[in-house]
Amino acid sequence: MATQDEADVMHAEVPEGWTEVSVTDTAPLEFLVSVDGTTGFSSASIRATRYAPRTISRSKDISLDEPDTYDLDLLIGTHLHDLLSDSRVSSFTLLPARTIGGAPARGYAYVETNDGLPTRCVEWRVGRRDGLWNIVLNSAPGETELPPELDGILDTITWTDAPTPSAPST
Repeated sequence: MATQDEADVMHAEVPEGWTEVSVTDTAPLEFLVSVDGTTGFSSASIRATRYAPRTISRSKDISLDEPDTYDLDLLIGTHLHDLLSDSRVSSFTLLPARTIGGAPARGYAYVETNDGLPTRCVEWRVGRRDGLWNIVLNSAPGETELPPELDGILDTITWTDAPTPSAPST
């Protein structure tokens, strides 16, 4: 099972004109890039949240497979039941399995309507040694397609090892 509680650092190519937002004040986000530098869902963005192995081990609807992997199909299936029962969700599509940053990923796309404004969302679950990552790409409210700047961004995602804690001074 995945055992690394410290998050690796996610990187992706930031589209020209977009802003990578510092995530130090946006817990639990590990990565956020938006078209206008905002942290909410008021503009197009890509964001990633990581769930540590310790957190995942307490969940009943996530089944660990081999070391450092998750039963992503089971996870997606459990989440889809809730998503598809939401009256605000339409245009649902299950996406083909792929890898993101060398790790297995499962995803889906849908349109969610809030306050009369549709928003295209594409969500990916990525199983890694440092836990389960949820990567969400979304359009701006009122748009039903992702902006072209997000085309191919998943192919640019990489992770670097979590920083090693420094030894206490003596």
